[in-house]
Amino acid sequence: MSATSARPALSELLAATRARLIRRDAARTLLLVASAVAGLALVVPLLTALLVSTRTAAVAMLSIAGLAAALFVIIGIIVALAVPRRRYHAPRDVARWIGGQRPRLASDLLSCVEFAHQPGAGSAQLMDAHLDATMDKLRGESARSLVSSVPVHRAARGLGLVLVLHAAALMAVPREVRAGWRKLLARPPALPYGGAQLSELPLIGDLELTLIYPPYLRRATQVLPSSSGELRVPAGTSVMLSGRALAPA
Repeated sequence: MSATSARPALSELLAATRARLIRRDAARTLLLVASAVAGLALVVPLLTALLVSTRTAAVAMLSIAGLAAALFVIIGIIVALAVPRRRYHAPRDVARWIGGQRPRLASDLLSCVEFAHQPGAGSAQLMDAHLDATMDKLRGESARSLVSSVPVHRAARGLGLVLVLHAAALMAVPREVRAGWRKLLARPPALPYGGAQLSELPLIGDLELTLIYPPYLRRATQVLPSSSGELRVPAGTSVMLSGRALAPA
């Protein structure tokens, strides 16, 4: 391969490898996020069914799980979109990664990329010869052969395993799964009077006070009907209370 054709071939290989790396890492990250969210959707209802007995606790459990899922999604999107582009930003970064996959090419490939960004650093003929030799070593290599899709397949299998566990839980303990989701999502039944409960003590309507004055006052007994219960009486006065219940006790 001549130097004229080797340079664009190397640039094309690095660009294609970078694009495939970015897609692979993004897909793996998103699959891992989906597995985490699916795992929450499996564990939270079961824990709710087993441990939660009040609506307040169920709402708290749902809020925590929703916050965790939102964090997983947000962090996953950021990692999927930003981290690979930053990691493989420059051609030398991609060359280092390829060198890690093909150690016999590590030094030659990186030096070719460095020389390409430092024109005039040495003999052009030697650089062209070095580039030709390196591209000959890369003959038969492509972005597909360099960038393995195994990490994506592993992440996909992890997601599949979580979905299988979902199906197993639905078959093994369907009642618990349904009960957990019901506690998390179902609204409590509307209660009359905003949930207020009938008092166990009788409610008193008309209150009647009978005042029996002490002998030294020489006053007749006095009855105060429909009183609020607030009064001031002389010392030694006896007060008798009577009332009418609004509802049977």
